[in-house]
Amino acid sequence: MDTRLAAHSTSIGAFNISADPLIDTDVLGKLFSKPTVSLPSWIPQTALSAAWKLHLVPASPELFDMFLRLPVMDITRARDELGWTPQHSSTDAVEDFLRGLHNATGGNTPPLQSHIPGGRLHEVGTGAGQRP
Repeated sequence: MDTRLAAHSTSIGAFNISADPLIDTDVLGKLFSKPTVSLPSWIPQTALSAAWKLHLVPASPELFDMFLRLPVMDITRARDELGWTPQHSSTDAVEDFLRGLHNATGGNTPPLQSHIPGGRLHEVGTGAGQRP
């Protein structure tokens, strides 16, 4: 968000910032060019919990629970009071994220390193998410 809009406004308080469309299972299915299937949440949660306990994934079951309860942002106030509109769609952001994963684009912090000494299989032996 262009912070100048908020800085030069007489409005006070926080603003929700997001872009359309809402990323739901239909949008994800289109982004991955795959059909979607509805499942009771306990099925993937049980699988994730088992994989977490076996140190096969770095995402805890609690993270999955939090993901299921993400709030939907209402950006009406930012649009009305600041005249703000997103410059990129939510699907643009997800596509950029997926492109970064595919290309192993990393960063200079340990969680974003594209190449881990010993490889990602080392995480299985030491516990997912732990440093080598």
